[in-house]
Amino acid sequence: MRFIFHSVFKENMIEFMDLRASTFAWNTYRLDYYRLSSLDRFLCSRSFDQIIVSQELINDWLVEYKVPTASINGYLKTLRAFMGYRRNLGLPVYLPPYRKQQDSYIPYFFSDKELNAIIKYADILETIRPGLITPDIYLKIPMIIRVLYSTGLRLNEVLCLKMKNVNFENGVLTIVNAKHDKQRLVPIHATLNETLYKYCIFLGITLKPDAFVFSGMRSGTHMSPSVVQKHFKFILKYLGIISGYEDKHERGPCLHCLRHCFILLSFKQLEKNGITVDLSFPYLSVYCGHVSLIATEKYMKFSSEMFDSDMTRFTDFSDHLFPEVEL
Repeated sequence: MRFIFHSVFKENMIEFMDLRASTFAWNTYRLDYYRLSSLDRFLCSRSFDQIIVSQELINDWLVEYKVPTASINGYLKTLRAFMGYRRNLGLPVYLPPYRKQQDSYIPYFFSDKELNAIIKYADILETIRPGLITPDIYLKIPMIIRVLYSTGLRLNEVLCLKMKNVNFENGVLTIVNAKHDKQRLVPIHATLNETLYKYCIFLGITLKPDAFVFSGMRSGTHMSPSVVQKHFKFILKYLGIISGYEDKHERGPCLHCLRHCFILLSFKQLEKNGITVDLSFPYLSVYCGHVSLIATEKYMKFSSEMFDSDMTRFTDFSDHLFPEVEL
């Protein structure tokens, strides 16, 4: 990938991105490039020619590019990494501090009716959205949605799956190079295992261990997350779940909400089978690849108007698990 910058830091930015590209996964350095490019354009628009980027200028950059509150620390992380690189070159830099944030995001929970409709229309995507360049996209999108909803995996974890990571005999997926460099085994339901096996048979990839289960257009690549998100958004718009005119910085109904749905419904199903939240919580946390119980707790945020009884039961548990401490 060719990195192009124009600001006073362009040479350092190109060197930094070359280093990131050789060190990190594609999604990571792609995101760094997106963030750094916005800073580069901002500095050019201000005709900036100084050595140090001040806190005031950083604030102006984040405001001008309308960076969502939840994404600010991500932008600052990229900026700090870049400035840290310049500091290692012996150059004077300013490292902006991270900001304390309170996550106010409330995920959207699809109803059973909506989930059934999403899968139904994903299966007939070719009918409602004909003429796509890659015909196998009509097979991949409904399969990806099924895997996401049935396992609670992150989108990138699904897209990075290779045939050698799928054990059909035991019904287990091996997740490698996941978030926080964690690796784990994820058992899947027999129905999903059978459906996924038929999908792989149809594509002729069962005997190709290094083949991506959901391959991209270029040889040796997997599907782009943005491609999957685009088709999922089309389905949601077709069903009237979204209008298609939402603010691009608002996180409404999206693919990641399937992970929230999976976690909530797993707790409800386990409780229905007599396994209380305090017993199931640690196991589900490991299953989802979370680094801590607190990370799983964040997924149990939903409107009390929607799930009043579930909210009460979970709050009783989490208040005991994460008590407030007076300092």
